[in-house]
Amino acid sequence: MGNYRRGSIIVTLMMFSIGFFPEAVSSQSAKVKTIKGYGISSLDSVLMQKEFAGKVVYIDIWGVHCIPCIEEFAYNEPLKSRFIDKEVAFLYLSLDYDHKDDYDLWRKMIQAKNLIGYNMFISAKFYMNIWNGIRDSVNKKDMYLIPHYIIADRNGKIAFADAARPSSQNILYNQIEAVLQKQD
Repeated sequence: MGNYRRGSIIVTLMMFSIGFFPEAVSSQSAKVKTIKGYGISSLDSVLMQKEFAGKVVYIDIWGVHCIPCIEEFAYNEPLKSRFIDKEVAFLYLSLDYDHKDDYDLWRKMIQAKNLIGYNMFISAKFYMNIWNGIRDSVNKKDMYLIPHYIIADRNGKIAFADAARPSSQNILYNQIEAVLQKQD
């Protein structure tokens, strides 16, 4: 896959335009995975990866210093239990606040909060690219706020740009079910 350092478990997403794509690698837990990559500047690029092929993807955009983001993690277990036998993937995109310890805190938090699924530490540029792609589909007063949730269909297209939070339980479950039932 290129000349990047294969020895590192987690690599901060960097915005190079040299064309490398993410690959999933196991972290300390077999179910908590990180995505490392170079040259990824859009959510579309991530959703087109083999890990998400044919799956509905629930995307959680959060930050290590965001208390409401962290509080929502308490609702992940019932959400994942509900869709355990379904083709649903969970993608956690953590925003880099550019604080000295953000990356290390992120690495610790994805393990401590047992964020089963795929985890990616994203730059501000990547974050802004997400918002530029969905801005016409979300409430303007909520622009740029986290936590934020998105549901992508099996083809990697945004089905819900402003999806419900995990704590909304049945509202969110119905949104995911609707996307699962959608015929391509």
